[in-house]
Amino acid sequence: MTGPQSFGELSRRAFVAAGALATGGVALSACSGPGTPEPAHTSRPSDTPTPMGSSAAPLDSWAPTPRTVDELRCVARQEGESLVLHTRSGQRQFWAGVTLGSAMPGRAPQRMSITAAEYRRWLPMMADLGIRVIRCTTIHPPHFYAELLRYNTENPDAPLYLIQGAELPSSLQGDLFGSANQAVEQMITDASAAVHGTLRRASTRGRVSGQWKADVSAWVAAWIIGPPLEPAVVKATDEGSGRTHRDGASTYFSATKEATPTEHWLAARMDQLATLEAAHGLSVPIGVENWPTTDPLVHPEEPVAREDLVSLDPNHIATSIAWPGGAFVAYAATPYAPDFLFQQPSYNTASDGDPYAAYLRDLATHHAGRPLLITQVGVPSSIGSARQAPHDRDLGDNSEQEAMEVNAELLRLYSSLGLAGGILASWSDDWSAQSWNTQARHEPAKEASATLWHDPLTAAQWFGLLAHDPARAGARTVYEGPSEMQRIDVDHDAAYLYLSFYFSRRVTSPVDIGFDLLPGYGLVLPGGGGKNVYDVAIQVIPTMSTATCFIRTALDPVRLDGLPAEFLPQPGSRGWSEQSLTVARPMKVPNTDRELPAQMQQVGILSLGSWDPKDPAFDSRATWSLERPDADEPAMLSFRLPWSLLALADPAAKVGLVPRGDAPTGVPVSVMKGLIESSTPGSPTEFSVEWDPWESVTFTERLKAGVEVLATAIEETSKAATTAPATASPSTS
Repeated sequence: MTGPQSFGELSRRAFVAAGALATGGVALSACSGPGTPEPAHTSRPSDTPTPMGSSAAPLDSWAPTPRTVDELRCVARQEGESLVLHTRSGQRQFWAGVTLGSAMPGRAPQRMSITAAEYRRWLPMMADLGIRVIRCTTIHPPHFYAELLRYNTENPDAPLYLIQGAELPSSLQGDLFGSANQAVEQMITDASAAVHGTLRRASTRGRVSGQWKADVSAWVAAWIIGPPLEPAVVKATDEGSGRTHRDGASTYFSATKEATPTEHWLAARMDQLATLEAAHGLSVPIGVENWPTTDPLVHPEEPVAREDLVSLDPNHIATSIAWPGGAFVAYAATPYAPDFLFQQPSYNTASDGDPYAAYLRDLATHHAGRPLLITQVGVPSSIGSARQAPHDRDLGDNSEQEAMEVNAELLRLYSSLGLAGGILASWSDDWSAQSWNTQARHEPAKEASATLWHDPLTAAQWFGLLAHDPARAGARTVYEGPSEMQRIDVDHDAAYLYLSFYFSRRVTSPVDIGFDLLPGYGLVLPGGGGKNVYDVAIQVIPTMSTATCFIRTALDPVRLDGLPAEFLPQPGSRGWSEQSLTVARPMKVPNTDRELPAQMQQVGILSLGSWDPKDPAFDSRATWSLERPDADEPAMLSFRLPWSLLALADPAAKVGLVPRGDAPTGVPVSVMKGLIESSTPGSPTEFSVEWDPWESVTFTERLKAGVEVLATAIEETSKAATTAPATASPSTS
């Protein structure tokens, strides 16, 4: 698992929107060394409504044609409930974009370690999918802006626009008017300087540093102040010293008389950002990111108190006529949470049967007159789920093709509701992300292991359009013999353990496989064979095409999920429990007599299929296969087992997971001893699985299966919301 990064393969490239040609597969360096960008230069459209680039533009040109209002250039503006991007071929009124994060396998996200070569490779890939808007929630390294400038200069009629984030630190606590206020103001100042190529930052732990020279402000379409504030911070500000603090003189954004202290604070941050941009002669829409947890609506049936604890209403922030770019509301509103989506009668009895659409309509109605942009779009392509939702919009348990279909359907939904657009959750998978229902399982892991393995059960790690597939260590044979069990091969990568069993003939009777990882007592196999030493087991019934993964009940990590005793796993046959994930804890719905039971996903039921991305029948959730050839040929039983199904908290450091009460405990694992037993083949066969700890990872890149469906939706929603280009600059407002 160690060594230099390998070359990957891009297996699918979707069509280029706006009539460009599709491209074939190319070899990619999955983790090349830091590149040195070419010397950056500044570039900005003129004050006249003339696009950048040559006069011989293609039929569908996205070249910017900024409008000038009161000496401020606007490449994008708020027009009523629309965000309008001014381009040579028309006014783009639906923005389908993607968030570009900072996470890479084997690298700490806070180090912002994406290389110039990686940015340089990705930008054309995004454009090939029809993406024209990139959201950066925080400041990226200087070479990102240099690569964006390079790409846009070389592709003037198909540029990538930027929604730049003015980041609020995740560590914010207490009253916003307190000690953190100055740090936030500095972060906003730095974000503005970064896009204009004037930022210089000394090396400081926890933030990106360097010298920003590339001016990409010509393609900045909007700003978002975010991420959403935590309810506790809003509550502390509204009830604390913020009650006596009010923003001072403002030019562009101000709080209304109905505004809370938190809304006053946000208005001041928006005004600060607008003032910085106006000094450069620019004005584009600015939004504050909110989420359902602090939305201004009332949800009396919300079972979790914090999800409806306080409200934050962007309507209480007024935009001055002096800011022609306008404003919008941004919501990280997902179709699978919070719970009020499914408990509130007005949502779960919607005429179209879609509680999420009903909620979005309520949001749009409340914010009438303002554009509504959804900033957390999509579902992950993980084996594990963290929440279930109607219309198959579950937070996980989706194949790659299913996830892309849901993503496409969501963009079409936003378009049909007249929303301003949708920003897909992530360009690439994030190995470091955590989901609420697997976080405790990872606690014994070393902090350095966060990006060293990719957990298929952790839904939050699998939102990307771009997959980073870990490279295998290399197959090795751990058993050869003259009996009916001819050979056993083992392989592994940073996500899975691979096992292949070769038989001399067809297998018809049940097969039991046991794994002994932890010292001390265990169980006999589910079929009753073997010694009482096994911690994890698989039972295959070939005639029914089923395979089930069990865990010793005493080791079941569901015990870490805070469930009442009646929902804890109970020993089944011979002390085994079928492996499961908690996707919802039991809860009582306020103002009703309804009590909702815990919801579980049976991840122990393994999925039969092909996990080869080149196979037309590829299923990213497949975990086992059984080839049934002719009688004179050997059968092969294969598994691709997530490490997290094998009682491991950290495979990279070889740490096992043992629940002690409700506390996760790490136990060293030296070797995994196995046994396979069946009446066909006859005698049981023992084998051992050994692997070395790893401190770095090798991976390949590919766009996920089904991404063409998403690309089609991006193109369709964009074209449906494009109007003819304006013939002249608007008059002074």
